[in-house]
Amino acid sequence: MFIKSPCIDLTRHSKIWINPDGEIPKKIVERLKWQKETRPRDAITLFVNRACEDKSNSAVESLRACGVKIKIIELCLEKNEKQDDPFIIACFNKALDIAKREKNLADQVRASVRATNVLRLMKLVQHEGLYSDNDVLFLKFDTASLPTPYLFGQYEGDVNDVHLFGVAINAPLTTDYFYTRLVEKMKKPWEEEITPDEFEPPCGLYLIPDEIISKIQFGHLKFAEIRDCIITGSDQSHHDITRAKKLLNFEEDSLLDEAKSIVASQEKQYRM
Repeated sequence: MFIKSPCIDLTRHSKIWINPDGEIPKKIVERLKWQKETRPRDAITLFVNRACEDKSNSAVESLRACGVKIKIIELCLEKNEKQDDPFIIACFNKALDIAKREKNLADQVRASVRATNVLRLMKLVQHEGLYSDNDVLFLKFDTASLPTPYLFGQYEGDVNDVHLFGVAINAPLTTDYFYTRLVEKMKKPWEEEITPDEFEPPCGLYLIPDEIISKIQFGHLKFAEIRDCIITGSDQSHHDITRAKKLLNFEEDSLLDEAKSIVASQEKQYRM
């Protein structure tokens, strides 16, 4: 029996945008369009909640028109074609319901982030590609994959939050082990087993099984193949909600401008 060596595909990407009010900021749309234009051969999938498709339909259609695949989270989970564990789905649905019920902006954003923290680990997202936050941009590079079973990255010096996460979907033994351990940890985060109704959506690394964290190389900057090929920002920080909302709605996008400048320099070097 041939066993595939686990690897992370760097040409397939998953993004998530959850907003109970249905707003998709122009900045998010423009970054995704630029990403597709810069890496046209890459596949990009954006997962959005149903309210975003309803209230930001023009943004959704403009992304589809430039080649970004759009998936509606609620519809995907109803079909469950990737066969995510019912317990994980129930936990995510609880997290999403909390976000929809919150009236205070800060609480709503935090709840949406925590729902994203669950969703990004699920088979539904990982089968579409490597997950990254919307303030992570991929530049031009030739490396197509990384020979590692897991990949996650965080901002330099920020050890509690994950902004890049991937499981080697090409290797069934890796994925079976990861999802078995993930469900075990979610069902029994402490000494006693819990139900989905008792699940409290955590942040950062806390859902990832401890023994897997110990095997993962911390931080995407430690992978030489992509160290200089990713730039990150911090305008999705949920530690300062007011600042984050202002940054997301600014007309100017310093991160995207920086990415464009770097890619222009890369292309100039290629032509020389």
